[in-house]
Amino acid sequence: MMRTSLLVPALLSSLLLAPATLAQKGSSADQQQSVFLTSPGWNQFLAEAGGSWDVRWCAATGTPSAIFGSDALALARAQLEAGAFAIAETLLAEVAEAYTKKHGGNHRFVLAVAAERARIAWKQGRWAEAEAQLLATEQALAALVPPNRRELPRTHRYLAAFYTAWNAAEPSPARAEQAAAWTTKVPAPR
Repeated sequence: MMRTSLLVPALLSSLLLAPATLAQKGSSADQQQSVFLTSPGWNQFLAEAGGSWDVRWCAATGTPSAIFGSDALALARAQLEAGAFAIAETLLAEVAEAYTKKHGGNHRFVLAVAAERARIAWKQGRWAEAEAQLLATEQALAALVPPNRRELPRTHRYLAAFYTAWNAAEPSPARAEQAAAWTTKVPAPR
């Protein structure tokens, strides 16, 4: 699995921790790191992101300077769901570059990143852009992987949800029809 460096001190301090927790005067770097690694925010992140993660600690500032993880795509998805689109896009660009270098441009991992980038466009109301990206991703995945590979059903779920959301925002019989058609392709939960 890819191991990537993600420079996200602002993310960690603003989204995962109360800044005062790390900035306690008189605390050693070891104490601050211990507080961080046992914080509810860090544990919530680990639960949501999955995979294994390590923290690079900055002794000079007493704060995290980087995290390393086995699944940066999960971190990007978590940021997208939280509405942190700029952070998600930055992470996705890094993941896409690493996957492309390792696997080439038409690989299921690269296409999974493309689907997440389409979701950013969708969540920002850039409907036509998101539609084009999701449909191109689905077409490429359908030609590349067996139907039961997780990337293809996930893209089908995204397409069903995308057309449902677009139809709710801008009602159209064609979009309602698309939402229904893609919903039939979504596998039942296990």
